[in-house]
Amino acid sequence: MDETTRSVAWAIAEAWWRKRNRVAAGSVPEANSSTEYADNFWQSWVPEAKCAIQAMEKCAEARLVAAVQPAAAPISPVIARI
Repeated sequence: MDETTRSVAWAIAEAWWRKRNRVAAGSVPEANSSTEYADNFWQSWVPEAKCAIQAMEKCAEARLVAAVQPAAAPISPVIARI
């Protein structure tokens, strides 16, 4: 597994634990901290990480295409009133 997938899965796991801990008012039995939870359970978040990476790649492609395409010429105020 590549490092990007592992890193994203770890970050998702940590964020999930923090959200659950906030909702549960501090009683999350799996771990005592978000870091501990992410260290122990990041593998279960790999499918979500792969989806997140694909979404980020599509966004980057769209930005690249937008940067390469020439900008539309500005419309003069006179023509815009017509």
